Amino acid sequence: MKGIFARIGNAFRSLTPADWALQFVRFFAVVAGILIAFALDGWNSNRLEQNRQERQLERLAGEAGATVEYLRRELDARSDLLLGWQRLAIALGDNRCPAPDQWPGLHLIDRFPAVTPPSAVSDELIASGGLASLDHPQVREALASYRARLDFFRAEVRARANTTRLIDPGDARFALDYAPSEQEPVIARYDRGALCRDGAFRDRLVLAVRDQQQMANELSHLLGDSVRLCAHLARVRGERCTTPSGPLGSEEEAIAATIMQ
Repeated sequence: MKGIFARIGNAFRSLTPADWALQFVRFFAVVAGILIAFALDGWNSNRLEQNRQERQLERLAGEAGATVEYLRRELDARSDLLLGWQRLAIALGDNRCPAPDQWPGLHLIDRFPAVTPPSAVSDELIASGGLASLDHPQVREALASYRARLDFFRAEVRARANTTRLIDPGDARFALDYAPSEQEPVIARYDRGALCRDGAFRDRLVLAVRDQQQMANELSHLLGDSVRLCAHLARVRGERCTTPSGPLGSEEEAIAATIMQ
């Protein structure tokens, strides 16, 4: 053992200053190489993560724009029906019996159709736990708010599924005809005189219109949250919120403008 240490000591004593300098350079080169490798690996990981987030934000932005368009279309369709129902309820409340063309689709007033906006991208993000990984807190909060509003709206639809019917099936004062060549193939016929004289029918109509008004308001709030999500995504990407068919409408643009400022 002493011989081994002696040979090591002799080897070190035989090194000249130039040898020591060379060994130091080699050691420094190895350390520097390791540090550079770690730095490059970290840079590459950061670049890959940044690219992943950019693709994720791009997909979310596309879905958000499509959601805005879908919800606006749904709200417009329901608003047209709601306006007709409101006018009918007001007329009956004033003891007026409106003309036949002012009795809009009462067979639809008990229905609250499901809302199914595009959600594949946000579903995937939430299911994978990726929501917390988004670097932009405003986007995270906007997405969470929109999804919470959507869940609430769907719960309201389920809760109202078994509401009292305005007109019971078999009521002789009400009949449905089928016209397959028409845009709306179901055509309703009413005994207007009998219904106008029925105070209980008028009261049920008022309650049904109120429920439809409340759901239209909730749908409007959901649309607003979808616009805010779209605007936040557009802002972090340096773009503007748009839908698949083009720019936002004036009402949605006003909401987005408060975020884009």
